[in-house]
Amino acid sequence: MRKFLLLLTLLPALSFGQSSSDGLDIDLLYKGTTEDANKPLNKVQVNDTIVIALKLNNLDSSHQITYIHTDVQYDSDAYAMTSYTFNTPTNSQNTVGNWSGNGMKMVFTDQHDKNAVWAQWQYGSYTNDASATGWQVEHVQSIAPTDIGSVEYATLYFKVKDGGSGHDYTENIIITMARATDNITSDNANNAEYVYPTGKVRAYETQWITHTPLEDLDSNIYVKLNANGNIDLTKIKVKVIEDGTEKADLTFDNGGSINITDYILSSTAEYKLQFHTTYTDSEWQTITENAVTLSDAVLVLKEVGAFGHGGSNTEFDYGIQYPNADSDADGTINPQDAFNILGHVIGSFNYYPGGSYAFATTFPIIKTDTYDDYKKSDFTSGTAVSGVHEKTIQSTSVTGEIDWSASTNNLEYKTTVLGDVNLSYSSAVATDGEGVQSINISNAPALSSKRVMNPLYIGAKNSREVFGVGVADVEVNEAFLNTDTQLEGDEIVTTLTLTSEDVSGFQLKINYDTTRLNFDRVVFETGNTTTNFAKQAADGRVNIGSLEQGGVAIANGSTVKVYFTGDVSSPVGVVTVFNTDAVNTNGERLILNLQ
Repeated sequence: MRKFLLLLTLLPALSFGQSSSDGLDIDLLYKGTTEDANKPLNKVQVNDTIVIALKLNNLDSSHQITYIHTDVQYDSDAYAMTSYTFNTPTNSQNTVGNWSGNGMKMVFTDQHDKNAVWAQWQYGSYTNDASATGWQVEHVQSIAPTDIGSVEYATLYFKVKDGGSGHDYTENIIITMARATDNITSDNANNAEYVYPTGKVRAYETQWITHTPLEDLDSNIYVKLNANGNIDLTKIKVKVIEDGTEKADLTFDNGGSINITDYILSSTAEYKLQFHTTYTDSEWQTITENAVTLSDAVLVLKEVGAFGHGGSNTEFDYGIQYPNADSDADGTINPQDAFNILGHVIGSFNYYPGGSYAFATTFPIIKTDTYDDYKKSDFTSGTAVSGVHEKTIQSTSVTGEIDWSASTNNLEYKTTVLGDVNLSYSSAVATDGEGVQSINISNAPALSSKRVMNPLYIGAKNSREVFGVGVADVEVNEAFLNTDTQLEGDEIVTTLTLTSEDVSGFQLKINYDTTRLNFDRVVFETGNTTTNFAKQAADGRVNIGSLEQGGVAIANGSTVKVYFTGDVSSPVGVVTVFNTDAVNTNGERLILNLQ
């Protein structure tokens, strides 16, 4: 059974004692694990094997090191030494001897610095009383025929153990004592052995390691975000929150993947994901405007039998389209939802929560299984889809998201844009998902009894402003619209002329040089039964369009004229047309090409 520890990610405690200056320093050097040399100590978990080197730094230019021993003490409840290696001259006599017996622990003298380990050898002592139970001491010794030098003379390997509930991991591996000599007597005064003096052999820079290991959690955890190709996944980020504290803020790669393994370190902590974006507000608003268009609204009208010859049709192919079409979030779909979408498209009405185009409220992020399996019956029964950007992936109440017995966990999400009924800017639904609908009259939703409002603004003859419309789900052909901008007296006039048959609706946006021109009016010549809309947005652009809700064709040759005033000598470059969309008389999407 896997054992678990209270998560305490402590950094190694460093010895702040001074260097020997002109003697010998011995550094207890952490060098990663046997599986990952770059693994930080604060990421080490139970059952890892850590690598510890004893690094010599000889600061005495007059003497060599031909004899060295270092005592390394460790708590066997927390670590088990598994092996060792030496890096010493040829023919050196290298040994590691355990002096512990039934337990041995250093009693440091307060007459010398704790890191003055030769002084501690001389004046400190070991105890084997009850306080020493479980403590071990390894005597790491080398006798060399030549200078050992400033090297990592020995490397020790420790298997990390679960010390148990309440175990104190303070200084569980520590250098306690050391002695060094120069036995090449011909180099020494009086041809005598030179012993590095008291106070000149020190454990520096690191004397001990204090670390509470993490749980033995070996599952790799990834967040996978699926989005339409129109969305730049590298502009979406996710924060990893542990017990209310942010641990990381990570960016998705081009494939929509983030590895969060290094930040999910406990099976008992609460973890949340918080999605956010580096898109600017204006960039994101542009995405939502491109996603929600005339053909979305037409698709809603077809779904409820309010386009063309009427009748109850089943136009939605997937269950997830229903909450996207429910523009007033009342749990039903009817023509008013289409009119709301149309009003949103032309800028007369904003049905987004709080009237905001914010990423957090317009871009639902939904668990992939929920997205693919969401059915019309779920919608009609009032089952909501959670698209919030803060996802709890582990807590006392959320326990099934991460399977700790699995080698890999993929936390998968799909995305959509509110109002994107035809899913042109949304993730594709899996073909085997339960949310894929069969096409038959029995599963068409009933029209709700809510009052349908279709407010029109009547201006000049045949000019109307309608609230609502979206995008059909099949692109079947193309339509063409000629554009021409000319000076006509004191006015600049952009004329849009439909040059295709079988077009029942079109939508586009007009940008103009607001420093030189002023928008004046729009005149539609599209037939007496056509609903036309024109609206100047806050940023100056003009949203215009026409729709034959009865499903008949707008006459080939119909025109829309947009009038501006201003002081310009040439019409070149002052007006541009973009963001086009169109539907045919069957309510199917057309690619609208400008000529």
